[in-house]
Amino acid sequence: METVWKRLRLWLDSFPARGATERQQIAVFQVLMLGLMLTVGLAMLLNVLVFGAAALTFSGLWPNLTVLLCLGGALFILRRGRFHAAVWVVIIVILLGAAEELLTSGLSGNEAALVIFFIPITLAGLLIGRRSLALTGAMSAAIVAVSVVLEEIGAPWLLATPAPGQAGATLVVFSLALGLFGFLLSRFGITLQETLRERERAEAALRESEGNYRLLMEQAADGIFIADQEGRYRAVNSKACEMLAYSPDELLRLSLHDVMLEEDLAAAPLRLEDIPAGKTVLSERRLRRKDGAWFWAEINATRLTDGLWQSIVRDITERKRLEETLRASEAELRALFGAMQDPIFVLDATGRYLRVAPTNPARLYRALPEMVGKTVHDILPADIADAFLGYIQDVVATQQRRRVEYSLPVAGETLWFDATLVPLPEDAVFWLARDITERKQAEAALLEGQTRLKLLNGLAISIA
Repeated sequence: METVWKRLRLWLDSFPARGATERQQIAVFQVLMLGLMLTVGLAMLLNVLVFGAAALTFSGLWPNLTVLLCLGGALFILRRGRFHAAVWVVIIVILLGAAEELLTSGLSGNEAALVIFFIPITLAGLLIGRRSLALTGAMSAAIVAVSVVLEEIGAPWLLATPAPGQAGATLVVFSLALGLFGFLLSRFGITLQETLRERERAEAALRESEGNYRLLMEQAADGIFIADQEGRYRAVNSKACEMLAYSPDELLRLSLHDVMLEEDLAAAPLRLEDIPAGKTVLSERRLRRKDGAWFWAEINATRLTDGLWQSIVRDITERKRLEETLRASEAELRALFGAMQDPIFVLDATGRYLRVAPTNPARLYRALPEMVGKTVHDILPADIADAFLGYIQDVVATQQRRRVEYSLPVAGETLWFDATLVPLPEDAVFWLARDITERKQAEAALLEGQTRLKLLNGLAISIA
């Protein structure tokens, strides 16, 4: 039974419609059509039960069969995409049935039959429009008026017993009720139409928004995953499938835990429920591909207002490799600088120490923590600082390397340095100072020896 109902629903939903508004109207019309068919079928069954074999004759069957054929024709027209024409078929069938009843039985004693006219009027007002409502009301009033005239002139085929003046009064009351009902229905129909159109516009805007979001997802350079509160994937883009080497259908059968390494989850479990709505959390985890290989991923996770999770995933395997290479290089440089005895600095054009290599602290004028961020004038005597700043600005201006020799009093001892200044990007200077104190001391001793030798030679010549 459930399968039959599903097939019926699919068949009813397959009727063509121009927009969401007409689809809603078609749904209402379909319910009415099914109700009418069921009513006609029950009427035929009751006729058989009450009248027996007489109900199965042509004269007993043709009224109901005619109605069923007309309703079937309306469904055929509706299937062809002619909604308004299908509604008009049903309206005319109902009006003809009511006209046949009044024009053969009369109005007196049959006033209840007038209620039937409100059915086509309602269909015209709700499903077609105000003009159709007015036309249907006019036809209904005309049918009732003709029946009143026939009753007043005493048509011989009428089954009702004429009641003088009663039919005219009924016509007046019916016309007033019809006008009032038509007015109210017109106002309600306008409101309903506006509501349906507004809903159609909202649905169109929603479809456009969803389409734009899907387009952005598919064009994104990063993988995008949408998961529910249990971590099961609900939507993924093509980049996400490419990252994990799954097809979309395969990936939508998995969850967050299926693509993460067990040891990583044991060390750092997922705690999605602790993240408040609207907050973004950035993390780095290893994700497993379909073939079992893993890669490093940067995950930007956000909890959406509807309780779902959106994760933007970027493959950072290459970045991790470069970071590891950089750490190894930095370790090598630190070891190299640690083994070096010569001071190394990076200064900007204002003479500010940007970086100081951790070399032999005994050759620094100040301790390393005191130098970074300070200028040469904060550290050195004014005359030496002025000279250093001149060297730095000359290298920055000419973009040429330069060598200078200078002396500094360090820990009560005068140390001599041979410095090489090399220009760097962003108006910075690399300063490598080699300790040449021993060479200067040797040169001074050599000079002193040569002076003494000259004095001795002069004395020897004088004595001779």
